[in-house]
Amino acid sequence: MRQTLRIGASQTPELLGDVASALAWIEATAASPDAADLDLLLFPEGFLQGYL
Repeated sequence: MRQTLRIGASQTPELLGDVASALAWIEATAASPDAADLDLLLFPEGFLQGYL
């Protein structure tokens, strides 16, 4: 049986050294209606620490 995996990728703002704002961005993006049907939501490597 074939299964579908829905994956989304987020484009993020540059938040250098602002971990609290990065976490808030992740929470807001994950809670958005666009992410509701996703199985996996991806963010850029190093985004949380403020490195892009």
